[in-house]
Amino acid sequence: MPRLTLTGSSATGSFVAKSMFGANAVFERTEDGAPGEAYSSAATNLGVTSVRFGGGQSDLPPTRLHEDGETPVDGEDWINIVTMPDGNLRTEVVNFFEWCGAGGHAGPEADPLCAVLVIPTKHLNTEDYAGFADDIAAFVEAVMGQYGHLIEAFQIGNEYWDIGETAYGQRASIAAEAVETGMVAAGIAQEDQPSIIVQMATAGNAGSEFQATPGVNDFRQRNDDANRQIIDQLSDAARGAIDGVTEHYYYNKKHYEFGTHSNELNFIDRDYDLWSESFDKDLDLHITEWNVRTTTTAQHGFVAGSTLIKQFSNMIELGVDAANIWALDYHSRTALTLETDGGAITDDQGRMMNSSQAAAFDLMAGSIAGKELISFDFDQTFPQISVTAYGDQDTTVLYVSSRTLESMDVSLDLSQFFANASSINGVKVSLDTSTTNGLQWDNGIAADGITIDGDPYFYNEHDADVLFTDFSYTDASNITFDLKPFEFLELTIETPPDPVQPTDSNGSEDDDLIIYDDLLDEVEDNLSDAAEDIGGQAYRLYQATFDRIPDEAGLEFWIGQQDGGTLSLNQIKQHYIDSDEFTQILGNHELLNDAQFLDLLYQNMLERMPDQADYDFWSAQQQNGLTRAEMLTYFSESDEVKTNVSAAVEDGIWFI
Repeated sequence: MPRLTLTGSSATGSFVAKSMFGANAVFERTEDGAPGEAYSSAATNLGVTSVRFGGGQSDLPPTRLHEDGETPVDGEDWINIVTMPDGNLRTEVVNFFEWCGAGGHAGPEADPLCAVLVIPTKHLNTEDYAGFADDIAAFVEAVMGQYGHLIEAFQIGNEYWDIGETAYGQRASIAAEAVETGMVAAGIAQEDQPSIIVQMATAGNAGSEFQATPGVNDFRQRNDDANRQIIDQLSDAARGAIDGVTEHYYYNKKHYEFGTHSNELNFIDRDYDLWSESFDKDLDLHITEWNVRTTTTAQHGFVAGSTLIKQFSNMIELGVDAANIWALDYHSRTALTLETDGGAITDDQGRMMNSSQAAAFDLMAGSIAGKELISFDFDQTFPQISVTAYGDQDTTVLYVSSRTLESMDVSLDLSQFFANASSINGVKVSLDTSTTNGLQWDNGIAADGITIDGDPYFYNEHDADVLFTDFSYTDASNITFDLKPFEFLELTIETPPDPVQPTDSNGSEDDDLIIYDDLLDEVEDNLSDAAEDIGGQAYRLYQATFDRIPDEAGLEFWIGQQDGGTLSLNQIKQHYIDSDEFTQILGNHELLNDAQFLDLLYQNMLERMPDQADYDFWSAQQQNGLTRAEMLTYFSESDEVKTNVSAAVEDGIWFI
């Protein structure tokens, strides 16, 4: 039995943004631009937050014929979103945005979905593309005027390699300038503009100018040269307009054990470093398609779920700002939901059963948004077991995956860090063997399988469903479970706040003080140990936010709400932000952009200007999905604020 004892834990500074849970909507699977009921069902249940419109059918060259020899038709096989009949946004674009605004038809309470729009680059030669700039600018002005609040990014082209690095770089330069021009014409302030992202290079693909030489292993150099070729085509104005870069991340390794080499990332880290060095500003990093590669059959089927979990942690470690999974409701051997599924298939708890990829994505979207990637150290390593972890101040989530064809009994000892956990719950994802028939995507091709307990176990069959099993543990030193090949377990650990330690004293000649500790009902006057406990948190929040001493009734109310478990500290902070007093003193936070809200925290709570390093750090956390209530918590509980109000609370806080 593999037994892993947790010996170390450290923060990485890399957080999971909500924008990591985007998806692609393939144009041919939409209904006149709007994703259909099956797609909507899958997107809603998966917790999708943004959709890249058109997917790979947003930028097709007219020379790429169908298998039947027919030329792709705009509006049927692909979509040029820039086209504006009679000066108006085309119907498909309007329908798509109306769908996004309705939260993908998830119901009246659903949040709107954001959109990533692809500006085509392949349908014209470079000379004619220069004239296309005016069309791009006009489109961007129109779409920003109507739907700008829903747009996350404009991506310049898709999988450029049909036209080569030089042509793509030249057209990307033209398009980036045109998109910027359109946003300015729409009156969109710089800080409110969606990102303009361009593609990094992938040498060796069909059409690339940097093909391999037989017998020469020089991919890294060729790939670097391909990236530089694109960068060299960009004008100064385009460089100023570009906010970030994008690449597609398809896992193509055939072995089951994960490595740490850049090769596992398809050298995206190396590409990003090269681009970052070539710009005088920080570039966002988007992964607008990711999944297992369709030709890497060893990672298909049930195997793919744990592969996606590892890919996701790789992206977070790399610092990816946004990602869009490929694909939903589609005829692909790696789709999270197949077009034959008819939408989401869920268990009685609403968890996605369509595939192991859907289950993995669904669990992560529901559990780790806003959390930080945590680096765990164990007393020993087992290459056939993969462990990734995320956490915040209240909750830690682990993913433990099998990466072997052998069944295992696994034991975890997490007691060094979680001995006082208030709850430890797990859910295991297993292959539903009743949905397998031993056939792979290609007709007549058998899926790979083994025999377990006398029954066939087809682990890479593309259309297999999954099952969920729930567990609960009481002892952090003995968390045991079994894993069949490629099963994975999500383990959620809730940790209570640090207990308040009573203050020991032998007394003095002075009046006695009763320390607020055990919450005895018969004690009417209580003194809060304000340096550490709930009363201190509430006091600091009043003092730092409103610059006043809290009234007794208000202080007692908020202490009761938190101590009784009615509201968490973050929920209380949200009430403060939404309060009339906050609006009267500091303004309506909903009208402030992220930069203005951050300035407000520094000026009002810390009463100083930020240093650049701290300001950049908090700006990054905002982009990664840290809520304003969470930011208020971090600021009001900071050592600096505690020091600033220490004189007022050093003798405790009386309340009735």
